[in-house]
Amino acid sequence: MSEQQSLEPIQPTQDFAFLQFLERAASNPEIDVDKLERIMAMHKEMLQLKAQGEYTVAMAKAQTEMPPVACDKINLHTKSPYPSLEAVQKAIKTIYLDNGFTCSFSEGSAPANGMLHVIGTVRHVGGHIEIFNRYAPADTAGPSGTKNKTEVQGSQSTVSYISRRMLCSIFGVTVVGDDKDGNAPPPKAIDKKQLADLRALADEALKPNEKQADVLNGLCRYLNVDKIENLPASMYQTAVTALTKRKNQT
Repeated sequence: MSEQQSLEPIQPTQDFAFLQFLERAASNPEIDVDKLERIMAMHKEMLQLKAQGEYTVAMAKAQTEMPPVACDKINLHTKSPYPSLEAVQKAIKTIYLDNGFTCSFSEGSAPANGMLHVIGTVRHVGGHIEIFNRYAPADTAGPSGTKNKTEVQGSQSTVSYISRRMLCSIFGVTVVGDDKDGNAPPPKAIDKKQLADLRALADEALKPNEKQADVLNGLCRYLNVDKIENLPASMYQTAVTALTKRKNQT
């Protein structure tokens, strides 16, 4: 569920001119107050529409720049891989900040006993704000229903889980190897030939005073993988594209 709000962006020149107009209008005893209120309402609506448009354009640009995020954790109960909130933030935070967005999460009032309410707030420098709401019970039991966490631990786990899901949803992030918390095996890593091809391509993309390890370590940071040997096979082509682009820029 999304609720939309807007705050007027700071536009010194236009705002100063409008304030001058209001000052002159207020000092005019013959001013039509109803007409003035309608003008103010129209001005506010125009600013809101402009801010919303800037938000939409920036969001589209940010989403095209988002890299895929690899799973870095294993759910000990379902034995399934998933990306931590920290891994998602590490992979995408610089990108959404560079595009003028800030994103924060907080807990709101719960609609029913045992339910947690997580609020995601996305702000853009243009002034537009979007608020996202998600609800879920505290995660205090394993697949068998046996309680395995305290209420506090379960609450923290749920808030982190919802925040991660919401963050990926907002910015259109693709999670590699995530089975939606089912019971799937970890993602298959690249084979020896693919590894050799990536190393060869890294050699071709070297800049002055660089080593192959420097290029591959940078690639791993970009794809959020601990080492190149563990790169999921599904991310191989993404890695090739990144190295090819780097090669063409040298």
